[in-house]
Amino acid sequence: GLKAKGTMQRDPTKAEFRPAAKEIQAALKNAGFNPGSIDGKIGPRTRQAIKDFQKSKGLVPDGVVGPKTWTSLGRY
Repeated sequence: GLKAKGTMQRDPTKAEFRPAAKEIQAALKNAGFNPGSIDGKIGPRTRQAIKDFQKSKGLVPDGVVGPKTWTSLGRY
């Protein structure tokens, strides 16, 4: 049979992740950060809002919503 190694990562820039991207944008807006339009696209404004949010929470400001950022965003 086939064997897989590693883990699969969802890419928030891909279409299948758009509902989650909208959730990210809405949470950022609720937290007081401006992600731009809540359109399901992780563009430059959303990426900057993610970084600003991460900085405010003492997280690595890499602009990627990983588990720690998602957990922090889940409060909003």
